[in-house]
Amino acid sequence: MKNAAFAVLFSMLVVACSSGTAVTELPQNVTSRFSGTFQNTPGSQNGTLTIDIVESATGVITGNIIFTSSASNCLRNAPVNGTSNGFNVSLSAAQNRVEFVETTTVTRPGTEEMPTPVVTTTIRKLENGQAGTTTTTAGDGTTTVVVTVENALSATLNMQFAVSNNGNTLSGSYVTDGNTCSNQTGSGSMNLSR
Repeated sequence: MKNAAFAVLFSMLVVACSSGTAVTELPQNVTSRFSGTFQNTPGSQNGTLTIDIVESATGVITGNIIFTSSASNCLRNAPVNGTSNGFNVSLSAAQNRVEFVETTTVTRPGTEEMPTPVVTTTIRKLENGQAGTTTTTAGDGTTTVVVTVENALSATLNMQFAVSNNGNTLSGSYVTDGNTCSNQTGSGSMNLSR
């Protein structure tokens, strides 16, 4: 009798445990595209940007940021990563790039009227180039020396957003560290929506 009662109790327990109490899977990754504008602090640079991100069930974010600007802009397209807690989003993107600095020195020889040679130097920054030195001499004795130096620039773009409008709006600020925006402003605001 004890064995029969135990068997009935065991079968009831198995039925209770297997009927309707299934464990659900974790939420799948959420893919989002946010588009909006950025404006730097003194207002000299602005444009539009798009952030394509994938957020995991644990709040880890990966993706890409793409900038469109009608003027010179020190912010660059890059992969992004960060975190979200549902109320705030924190993203960062490496802003590493190479810049070329070209120094041109033109030396005009002296004349009878002005015996001292005239030296003119101009410096400009280039997005593309090749490091090295070239020297040319014209028929009148004018010498032009062009020295191009390659500089590796590195920084991190850090973005902090507040989430609103049921997760459809990101509003916040950005700042860059390092030297990629050293001669331009590397801080301002960003506003995006999906």
